[in-house]
Amino acid sequence: MNESFSGRKSKNEKSRTDFDYLDRVTDEEIDQAIKDDPDTLMLDDCDMTQLRVVYPKKAS
Repeated sequence: MNESFSGRKSKNEKSRTDFDYLDRVTDEEIDQAIKDDPDTLMLDDCDMTQLRVVYPKKAS
């Protein structure tokens, strides 16, 4: 796993990500965690025919 940082985090700040867990968790466990999360919105349940792309305005 790459522990490099991006964005506004300091390069001296240690990652709080549990990379050992990420290495051993299975796809099936991830899928089950997603299904068990009440905040998950499954895209299969969405009507995507009315979606449109909205680009942010450029800063001036």
